[in-house]
Amino acid sequence: MNEFYWITRLDSIDNLLVAFAVIAAIVLIVGLIGFGVTYYDYEFDSDDEGVQKMRKYFKKMTIVSLIVFISVSTINTFIPTTKDAYIIYGIGGTFDYLKINETAKQLPDKVVMAIDSYLGSKIEEQTDSVN
Repeated sequence: MNEFYWITRLDSIDNLLVAFAVIAAIVLIVGLIGFGVTYYDYEFDSDDEGVQKMRKYFKKMTIVSLIVFISVSTINTFIPTTKDAYIIYGIGGTFDYLKINETAKQLPDKVVMAIDSYLGSKIEEQTDSVN
């Protein structure tokens, strides 16, 4: 039961990570603009201690938000949606069962023989009705 609960929460986790990525991207853009303004504005005295602190603050904010954005985006890439997780969980269990069950391993051969026999009888019926 625990697995099904977490599978149902995957979409919420995905949405939360997207929100974090959007916030980190906005902070990154603000940090880049702030760093650029304080770095390239000739009106600011480059020896001014306040400007130096502001520059360091924007630089730190930009780096941290970039790291958060990349980390959250990477994690979000590998989290499946709820629908995908159900498919993985269901099909994965089916494949595991089919690998160990000897009767299930013989099914493809029996299915091919049954289809061949059925199609053979249908072809004979059509050739009989044409003649």
